[in-house]
Amino acid sequence: MGPPSDPHLQHPNTNHCKFVHSSNYYVEQFNLRDMQQANFTIIELIERSRHVNGGVTGTLTIVPVKESEKFDISIVAHMATTAAWKVKGFDIIATDTVFEVREPAFERTGGSQQDPACLDVAIKVYVRKGAVLDNFHVSTLNLGIASEGALFQHGTSQALDDVVSITNSSLLSTVKGNIDLPYWRSRKTYVSSVSGSIKGDYALLDLLSVSSQSGSVRIGVDPQHADKQHPKPAWLKTKTVSGSIDIGLITRSDTPDRDYKTLVTSMSGSIKGTFLLGTEASFETASGSMQLAIHPHEIGQKHPRLSTKTHSGQTTVEIVEPYVSEFYLRSRAEADRLAAQANGMFDSGMLSSLDSSHSTSSASINLKYPDEWTGRIAAQSVSGSIKLKGEGVHVDVAQEIPGFKKTLAHKGFGSGLTDIRSVSGSIDFLAGFVD
Repeated sequence: MGPPSDPHLQHPNTNHCKFVHSSNYYVEQFNLRDMQQANFTIIELIERSRHVNGGVTGTLTIVPVKESEKFDISIVAHMATTAAWKVKGFDIIATDTVFEVREPAFERTGGSQQDPACLDVAIKVYVRKGAVLDNFHVSTLNLGIASEGALFQHGTSQALDDVVSITNSSLLSTVKGNIDLPYWRSRKTYVSSVSGSIKGDYALLDLLSVSSQSGSVRIGVDPQHADKQHPKPAWLKTKTVSGSIDIGLITRSDTPDRDYKTLVTSMSGSIKGTFLLGTEASFETASGSMQLAIHPHEIGQKHPRLSTKTHSGQTTVEIVEPYVSEFYLRSRAEADRLAAQANGMFDSGMLSSLDSSHSTSSASINLKYPDEWTGRIAAQSVSGSIKLKGEGVHVDVAQEIPGFKKTLAHKGFGSGLTDIRSVSGSIDFLAGFVD
């Protein structure tokens, strides 16, 4: 459905706002093909005033259209109001690369002045198939951000038939509105909201940064190939203040071989999900709980780092056996041959050089490492119990004095160290199978 032949935009009523007056349609069209750098920015900045004392709602929706469309981007805006006021005219600033929506002009109607004065804004952004953008930014004060149709294709192939190609960065930011996108792809993707929730599946190329203050984050992460010309680590950064975090990993047999780095933090929200471990992964929350499934992806890295930190939230971590690509299987075989020559006095593989730390103050820590893991364990607590279990786990030192407990152990000949600390919470560590 292309612009503006059928620009039918919905304005659903809410519990306290019944929309009765509709504006005209506003249409703006843009061509980016002749630009040396194709950047495009959409801004919604409608401040609350006496004309909209009941609030501003609405959605900005991104829609793919056929390649035969004349313009790369076409934008259709429509507004609806409750009984007290109606929209007299739009206040929109449009340049070659910017579309900014501000508070429209209003005029009084004969409607009741007692009911809340509400404004609903519907914006559809039609993107022509084949459009190429360097940077695409959308920022809203009131509206949510959504999409219809398949803008991007799932998968890791370099030759996917995406409707739009964003070669550098995209920024999708709201203050109040929710962000819900079936699938989104750009080399660097920034998604943020102050109070809205964030949902959808997002490709992880060089950077996927997702943040919210009080809204929840519930997303799927799809690992993608590095840039052949400028390869970089794939960074996943997620942050909330009080919102919960729930991240699913879209796994395939062809997960690209590259370095994956992860940083997830929250003040009081819980952290849950499945994550890739490359060279480093860090998780921290103050009062929220933590439930993590870690999938190591071996690319020959030495001493990868994994850390979890909570204050009063329970920590549950399970590390599964690593995925090792065919290329690095050959390197692993050579390392195993050298280990055999050294009478087995060291172990190869990323989980034999893993440096991990897990700390809490008052909550419990439950860790499950795969049988393939080897290394040293140092666990200490002020008053919590310490249990280190697993076939091949040998306790070297068990020290307990009033106000302090410490246990040192090892499994195999791995060079890595797992450091576990608590104040009053219990520590329960299992490597592989119960002996």
